[in-house]
Amino acid sequence: MTLLSQILLLIMLFTQDRTQTVPEILSLQDQWQTWINDRKVLVIQGRYAGRAGSLFRLKKLPFSFEAPRSAALPDSLRAEVRMELTGTIRSEPGRIVFSVTRVVLGDTDVDLIKSRASRIDPSQPERLLELAEEFVPMSEFYEDSSLKAEIAVVRQTAFERLRIEAAGDYKKLLEVVSTGREVGIEKRVLTAVEFEAAIAGWKSGSVGLDELRKQIESNWPGWDQADTQNATASVTPENAAAKYAAADDATRMQIHRWIFRQVRRSQILPDLKPSGENGIAIASLIRDQLPEESELADSLEKKEVDFRVARVRELSRLEIQQLSDLLIRFKRDSELSPLLSKWLEAQSLKFRDTGVSGLVRTADEYLFVGDRWSRTQDRQRGIDLLKEAWFAAVKLSPEAASQIEERLKGFGWERLKDQWMTRNQIESLPQDDIQLAVREGRVVRGMSQDQVIGILGQPQRVARLIASRSIRELWIYETQGSSRMVVELQRPKSDTGKGAKVLSVSSGN
Repeated sequence: MTLLSQILLLIMLFTQDRTQTVPEILSLQDQWQTWINDRKVLVIQGRYAGRAGSLFRLKKLPFSFEAPRSAALPDSLRAEVRMELTGTIRSEPGRIVFSVTRVVLGDTDVDLIKSRASRIDPSQPERLLELAEEFVPMSEFYEDSSLKAEIAVVRQTAFERLRIEAAGDYKKLLEVVSTGREVGIEKRVLTAVEFEAAIAGWKSGSVGLDELRKQIESNWPGWDQADTQNATASVTPENAAAKYAAADDATRMQIHRWIFRQVRRSQILPDLKPSGENGIAIASLIRDQLPEESELADSLEKKEVDFRVARVRELSRLEIQQLSDLLIRFKRDSELSPLLSKWLEAQSLKFRDTGVSGLVRTADEYLFVGDRWSRTQDRQRGIDLLKEAWFAAVKLSPEAASQIEERLKGFGWERLKDQWMTRNQIESLPQDDIQLAVREGRVVRGMSQDQVIGILGQPQRVARLIASRSIRELWIYETQGSSRMVVELQRPKSDTGKGAKVLSVSSGN
């Protein structure tokens, strides 16, 4: 190379500007004339757009490029390949000509982004996103659908790698969703990652159940549609995310219901007491909100019934009635009779050392069971206990005995002839039966004089007839008008007390 050539080359190197893209050259159009006047050396990077004779073009740039004589362009040069052209521009009538002194050929942008993406370490998905972002301006400027598609592929690859890295981490998966929205990942894919995050948060407990429930109810349609056909029977916590990602919209709605059920169950079940004593209340909530969970509700109800059965001896009246209703409701009524017997046995033990009041309390419980469940033997046992209480109270508390007697009368029992008798028994007695007569206020043969006085009072007049071995007295009672009643009594002559007995009773004028 001659000294002059070397000098010219150095001048060109020191006066040329940095490499500029076609969009940048277009943005500096007001400087073009200055560049022409100063013969400024330019380095332009653009896309090959074809040739016409000795001239060729760059896409979207209104320059005619004149190839150097020493470096002809290959005939097989593909459109869209990158070209880096060094040279100066001059103005000719109707056009601007760029005299090329140096040509560097590259790949197409599509090939270039593919090549660079392949060299990025899989553990660095962020660099893929940066790469995609780098090519976005060119894809938009050149309206290049192929490049846009490849950018989308790079972004999708980065997104999937981020998703894999975040697997099982609720917060990181939601960050992946946010990144996906920024780079234009399909909404359907983003929803699948949101679902995966929900599963991760629920399984790990890293997110509050209230927050998860709110997310489900706000964003995922179908959560409130009961799965009456058990369409999600094959869905499990382990496979839910994969099944959701592959599912169509209708199936996704069913899986929305599935995850709602899991979350809601996780909210409800901790309120179940270890003993199961509130199982029915929890079951009611489950049946109302999760009707598909009928087997779970059944088990909770059974748990409470079993709890009550186990402590039947401790139940109150109200609780034993509730237990009866539950046994009937759950078709376990065959268990009721022995349970009632156990309950009554417990009541007897509870009150056995409390005297008259204990007998009355025990009697009340037997009467309650007898009447409530039509158990004749228990009702009779209750009446017998009231009788025992009466006998115990006669000496200790006449007032209490009187009250018990009134209760027994209410059950159809009367105290007669030193025993308790039913009305039917009393009515079957002969009419001259002394106790019956006393009860009815009549005087009959065989009564003592005290019984007569108890019924009629003292006589107005007494006539006495004395025989060798006995004394007869006529007690005369004046009644209304001119009628009167005469009671004839007799006692042994040796009896100076009140041993007279009634021989006859007559009435008349």
